[in-house]
Amino acid sequence: MDVTPIDRYSQGKMAPEGLQLGFAALDVKEIGRGVREFAIALEGEQKAFRRGSQKSRR
Repeated sequence: MDVTPIDRYSQGKMAPEGLQLGFAALDVKEIGRGVREFAIALEGEQKAFRRGSQKSRR
C-alpha cells in the first residue's frame, strides 16, 4: 500500500492535511495486510497523542 501526504500536490500557500492511499498495484491479500498495518500505525499514533494530551493537562 502506498501512502502519500496530499500536501505534495498543493501549489497554494495553505497546504491541505491528509493522506492519499494507493492500492492499484496490490492484490486483495496485500491490500488487507496493508490496511491492517496502517490501522496498527494509526492506533499507535492515537495512543501517543492521548498520552501527550494528558501530560499537558497536568
